[in-house]
Amino acid sequence: MFFPGLKNFFQTPNQEYGPTPFLALNSELKPEELKKALKEIAQAGMAGVFLHPRTGLEIPYLSEEFFDRIGTAIEICKELGIKAWLYDEFNWPSGVCAGSLLLDHPEYRQRYLEFLWVKKTNPKKRILSPGKVLRVFSVGERVERIKDYFFDGKEIILPRVREPVLIFYQAENKDKTFANSCANWVKPSPGYIDLMNSSAVEEFMNRTHYQYAKRFSEHFGKTIPGIFTDEPQNYNGFPWSERFYLRFKEEYGYDPLDRVYLLVLDREGYINYRVNYYGLCERMMNEGFYEPLSKFCEEHNLILTGHLGMEERISQMAVNHGGIYSHLSFFQMPGIDALGVGEGIEGGLGNMEAPNFSVKAVSSIAHLQGKNRVLCETGGGAGWGMRLSDFKRMVDWLFGLGINFINPHLILLSLKGLRKRDFPPSHFWQEPWWEFYPDFSRYVARVSWLLSQGKHQPELAILIPSSAIKALSRGRGYKEEELEQVSRQIEELSRFLLQNQLDFEYIFEEAVIEGSVRVEEGKLVAGKERYKILLVPFAQVLDQKTLELILKLLEQNGRVIFLGPLADYDQKGQGTTEWKKAVFKYKEQVKVFSEPESASGMVIEALARLGIAKLSLYPFSEGNIIYHCRRVGEDEVYFLANLSEHWLKPWVWLRSDKKGLVQLLPWEGEIKGVAFERKGEELCFQLELAPYQSLVLLSSDEISPSWLENADLFITELDEEKISGFSNHSDIKIKISGKELKFSEKRPLPPPIILNGAFGFKPFSANVFRLGAFRIRTSNPPPRDLSELKNELYFSRQTRFLIYFFRPVIKLLNFILKPENHYSGLIYEGFGALEADMEKFSKVMGIDLKRFGLYQLIELLFRFSEFFPLRTYFRVYPPAGAFYQAEASFKLKQIPENLKLVFEDLGEEVKIRVNGKRVEVAAEKLWVWDSSNLAVEIKPYLRKGKNRILFESRQLSYPTLFPCFHTLEPIVLWGEFEVDKKRIIQRKEDKKPLGDLCQLGYPYYSGKVSYWTEFELKEEYLDYELILECPALRAELEVFVNDKFAGRSIGPIYRFWLNDLVHSGLNRLELRVSNTSANLLASPEAFGLLGPREFRVGIFPFYRFKKTRAELEESLK
Repeated sequence: MFFPGLKNFFQTPNQEYGPTPFLALNSELKPEELKKALKEIAQAGMAGVFLHPRTGLEIPYLSEEFFDRIGTAIEICKELGIKAWLYDEFNWPSGVCAGSLLLDHPEYRQRYLEFLWVKKTNPKKRILSPGKVLRVFSVGERVERIKDYFFDGKEIILPRVREPVLIFYQAENKDKTFANSCANWVKPSPGYIDLMNSSAVEEFMNRTHYQYAKRFSEHFGKTIPGIFTDEPQNYNGFPWSERFYLRFKEEYGYDPLDRVYLLVLDREGYINYRVNYYGLCERMMNEGFYEPLSKFCEEHNLILTGHLGMEERISQMAVNHGGIYSHLSFFQMPGIDALGVGEGIEGGLGNMEAPNFSVKAVSSIAHLQGKNRVLCETGGGAGWGMRLSDFKRMVDWLFGLGINFINPHLILLSLKGLRKRDFPPSHFWQEPWWEFYPDFSRYVARVSWLLSQGKHQPELAILIPSSAIKALSRGRGYKEEELEQVSRQIEELSRFLLQNQLDFEYIFEEAVIEGSVRVEEGKLVAGKERYKILLVPFAQVLDQKTLELILKLLEQNGRVIFLGPLADYDQKGQGTTEWKKAVFKYKEQVKVFSEPESASGMVIEALARLGIAKLSLYPFSEGNIIYHCRRVGEDEVYFLANLSEHWLKPWVWLRSDKKGLVQLLPWEGEIKGVAFERKGEELCFQLELAPYQSLVLLSSDEISPSWLENADLFITELDEEKISGFSNHSDIKIKISGKELKFSEKRPLPPPIILNGAFGFKPFSANVFRLGAFRIRTSNPPPRDLSELKNELYFSRQTRFLIYFFRPVIKLLNFILKPENHYSGLIYEGFGALEADMEKFSKVMGIDLKRFGLYQLIELLFRFSEFFPLRTYFRVYPPAGAFYQAEASFKLKQIPENLKLVFEDLGEEVKIRVNGKRVEVAAEKLWVWDSSNLAVEIKPYLRKGKNRILFESRQLSYPTLFPCFHTLEPIVLWGEFEVDKKRIIQRKEDKKPLGDLCQLGYPYYSGKVSYWTEFELKEEYLDYELILECPALRAELEVFVNDKFAGRSIGPIYRFWLNDLVHSGLNRLELRVSNTSANLLASPEAFGLLGPREFRVGIFPFYRFKKTRAELEESLK
C-alpha cells in the first residue's frame, strides 16, 4: 500500500526531509539577525540548520553570552517548526573547545610517532629531531637496535655505522587548526586532542555536550534532533600515546618499540605487527572518543552524526584512524563530506582520493546496521561560482550512492572580512540563485524521503580488505604504491559498476570479524541485505574469518570473483596455501583475474554474462546514468540520474514481476504513466532523460498494467484512459496489444521563431565596479633569515638549493615589478585550482607533500613562502596590525548620478581621499554584499577622465589560517552605469545584443537582469504545441510571456510550454537571468544571453497528439 500514500507526499513533500545546511554563526549573533535569517531559511524549505560556530564569531565560544544566543536560535527554530542541530566545536576538528581545553590541559594534546632515515652517519654531525627519540635501528640484512647514541632533547648524535639508520621519535601535535584560530577572542593553543585518552574526551564533553544538556535538554529529541562531530582523526605520523604503549604491552605481551621498525620495513612478522598496531589504535579511539559521544547521545535522545577526518583516503585509512568501520558504527546517523562540486564519474571533487568509495562506504555501513539516514556534508569550498544546477547534479550522484540526508555547506550569516573566504559558496541570500532554493528544497525532500523508505536492494557485495590496508600502511605517504593500487582498484571497480547500473554494497572485513556477516542458502547476508556474488579486490592479506566466510559461500553454491591473485597471508602473516587449494575446488563458482590493473573492466564483462542486472540500459549511454534500488513493502523503487550534459533516450529492460509501472518526476512533483511491454520476466520501455535530470521508477501490483506498449513521441500525460504528447515527426507510431498504429500529419510544421535581435535590458539592482589593482604602501616584515633553513627538517636538499638560488632572483623581480603596486587582494579559489598548484609546487620544489598531515602541510607551505619576499601573494597582506594606504584609479566618460564608494566596516578607522581631497561625507549603511557595507557619496569629488582614490586604514591582527586570511577587502563603486571593455565607466544603456554581459558593461555585477522582446505569432501556430527553448544558458532563468509567469529553471535545460500564454499577433517575452556571486566576490564569469554561436532563443512548434484509449482500440478493429 506504499503507492497511494506516495501520491500525497510527492505533491506536498514533508519539509523534515529537506536540506539541512550548516548555519555559520560568524557574527555578533544579534537576536534580530538570527530571527531574520532563520525565517528566511524556513521559507526556503529547509528542514533546519546545524548551529555551527564558525570563523569570525564575535562572541567567545562557550561563554554564557554564546549559550544565550544558541538558546535564542533554538527557540526561533521551535517557533518556525524547523530543527536546530548542535555542532560540538568552534570550527573544526572537534575536541579542543576552540583551543581552550589544550590551554588548560596541555597533557591532553595528541602525540604521534614518526621516523627519520639517516643514510650515512657521522659522529660529528648533530641531527635535529622534532621530538623525543624512542628507538634507533641500523638497517642492513638484519635490523639491530642502536643504544649508544646521544640525545639532548633537541639533537641526536649517532655512532658511525655502515648501514642506514632508522630513528623513531615521539612528537606532540602542535598544529595550528581552524579550531584554534580565525576569531578575535582565540588564545594561542595549537594542537589537537588525544582521541585515545578518555580523560581528555571527558573534559571536552564536560565543556560542550553536558553544557548543552544542562541548558537545552528539554529540546533534545524534539527541536534538537542531534549533534554533529567533525573531522576527528590522528593528524600526523602514526597514532601514539603513553596509554597506547602500555595497552599494547598488556594485550600482546611485548614492548611495541622493540619491533616498531616493522611499521616501515617489510621484515618477518610485519603483517601481524601492523594489523595488531592499527587494530589497537582503532579500538582505543572507539573507547576514548566515539563510544562516549555515542553513549551520551543515546542517553539524551539525540542522534550522533558528522564525519571522520579524511576518511575518503584509503591510502591513509590506517594511519588516520586505524580503520573507519567501527568508528562510523558508533554514529546513529553516519556521514561523509564531499568538498567542491562534482561527482564520482566525471570528477570535480576537491578532497576525495576515492569519491565513490567514500560515499558508498558510509552508506554501506549504515545499511548493514539498519540505520535509516545517511548524511553528506555537501559542496564545501566549491567557490562563489557554483551554480545550483551543478549542486543538484552532485546531490543526484550522492542519492545514487545511498545518501539521503543532504547537509549543504554552508550558510554564511556574514561575509565581513575573512568570512567571505570561509569555504564558500553560501546557500543564502548572498547568492542570486537563492530565490530558486525552495524548488531545490522540495526536490531534496521528495528524494530523501523516498530513499529513506524500505531497504536497499543491491545485486553485489564488494569486500573491503581492511587487513590488507593495515598490512600495507607503512606511514603517511611512505611507500604507498601498493596501497594506492588497492585504492585505485576499489574506486575504479565502483565507478564501472555505477556506470553499468549495477547496484552494490561494501562489506568491510571488520564486519566479518565481528560476526555481522554470515552465509545463508548460498548468499551472503549482511543486515537486511543478501548477495549471491562477492567481489574481492586484489589483497595480499585477508583475515582468517574472511577466508572461512569465502569458503562457506562457495560451499553453498555462491559465487566469488577475485580481481587479482588470491591472498597469500592471513592477518597473522601465516600462509594460505591450503585455503587456496580449497577455493580452486569450486572452479564453476570462482573467477580469478590475474592482472589487477585490468580486472575491473573484465569483471563488468563477466557479470554481464551472468545476467544479474535488475535494470539494463541500451545503448550504453556513455555510462552517465547511475541508479539506486530499494524495496518498500512489496513495491520496487529505482532512482535514476543522468549526470551528463546530453539528452539520453535509452531503452530500459527492468526485471520485475510487478503488474504496473509509473514514473515519478521529483523536481516537478509529478507522477506519470509509463508505456511498457512485458517480455518474459522483464518490462521493456524507453525513457527520455534531459541533462542533469533525475527520475524515479516505481513498480507495484497496486498500479494497473500499461495498456500502451510504446509511442514514439514525448509523452506529457498517460493514464488509464488517454495519452497526450508531442513530436516533431509527421509520422507517429503507437503500439498497443502487440499491434502498431501509425498516424500521419499532412501539414508541414511551420518554421521556428528565432529571437536573436537586440533585447530590452534592465538590471534589478545597481551596477558595481570593483576597484583595483591597488598600490599598497605599508611597512613589511623581512623574509626569514636563511640561517633558519637548517631547522627546516622536512625540506629536501633540492628545496634548500632552490631557496638559496631563487631568493635573490625573486627579490630582484619584486624590486623591478613591484607587485605591491598592483595588488587586488585574495579571492577564494576552488579546490581544483588549489590542488593543481600544490602538485606543481611539489614537483618543482622537491617536497613530498604526502608525508605531511593536513595542517602540517598548510603551515609548511607558508613557512616556505616566508623565505621569499612573496608577501603580496601569501599570508596576511597588508601585514597583520599594520597601517596601510591603498591607492587605485579609474576612468569616467560621464559622471553618473549618485555614485557611491562601498567598502566594509571592519571596526578600524577609515580615511578616504578622492583626487587628493579628503571625503568628509559621513558613511552610511548600504547592503550590497553584506550588512557590514558602508557607502559614501563621492560624486562631488569626481571629474571626467582619470580619478584616484586613496583608502587608509589598519589591517586586522587576530590569528588566521589559509584560506581565511585578512587581506584588502573589496572596495567598489556602486551606481547606475556600465563598464566598457577598457574598464572605463560610461552611461547605462537600455538595450543589449546577445553576448556575455561581462563584455557588455557588467563584469562585476552579481544578481538578476531582465531581457525582453516582442514577437509576432501567426494564427496557424496556435494549432501546434509551442515550446520556448533557451539552450546553453548556464544560469537560473525565469520566463514571463505577456506578463504571465511561464516557468523557471535552474538549468541546464530551459524548455517552457507557451500555448496557454500566447495569442495571435504581437506577444511580449521577458527572460530574467541570474548569475552567481563570483563576479563580485571572486573572478568574473560569463553570464547573460551569451551569443548567437552558443545561444539562441527560439519558439518551436511541434505536432500535438492526444487520443483516448477507446479511440486507439477502435483503430485496431
